[in-house]
Amino acid sequence: MVAALLTPDLFVGLGFGLVLGLLIGPVVRSWLIWREYTSASREANLVADVLDRMDVAPSPRSEPDERATDAAHPGTWQNAS
Repeated sequence: MVAALLTPDLFVGLGFGLVLGLLIGPVVRSWLIWREYTSASREANLVADVLDRMDVAPSPRSEPDERATDAAHPGTWQNAS
């Protein structure tokens, strides 16, 4: 009975699945990764071009407050004197 289930169609299907899974699958994956990389590169270049055209001066860094919190007691302030 088991021999009746082993038809040539089974082997053709296994071979076809093996070819698709092992040979074509990595090619498709690599192609999708390449498309994503080129798309992300294009977007990054666009952002860089927009920032270059904006010509905005960098914002000034604010100085830290003279008073600092005490690490041992986070709710209390130290004297600034």
